[in-house]
Amino acid sequence: MKNLLKKINVFGLAVILVCGVIFTTQSAFTTLTPPADGWYEISITNPLFPEVAANQSIISTTPQTAPLVENEDGCAQTLNTGNKCFVYLDFEDTASTIPATVADVDNVNVSVSATARQPE
Repeated sequence: MKNLLKKINVFGLAVILVCGVIFTTQSAFTTLTPPADGWYEISITNPLFPEVAANQSIISTTPQTAPLVENEDGCAQTLNTGNKCFVYLDFEDTASTIPATVADVDNVNVSVSATARQPE
């Protein structure tokens, strides 16, 4: 009876070890999908210095619908000269997160290729 229990314990331990190795190696080879390129909405956190990149908080967690090219009454890609309202972010395959602010854009893993602004 003791031999049977020892064999069951050894077998159980072997199963646990094999499962641990499988789960560990599987997670080690899992690749992260970079965030999607696109328009991300920003919010100005300090209205006294709206052009300072650290004061431009990226509030979208996924790409949004592109702002209109021209819009006298709202956010637009051209002609408006007010505060920034959207940035177009380009992500490299090595990027893993969306930056918290425009100042956090490192131009290595993510870069800003276009901006949109509110009317003045």
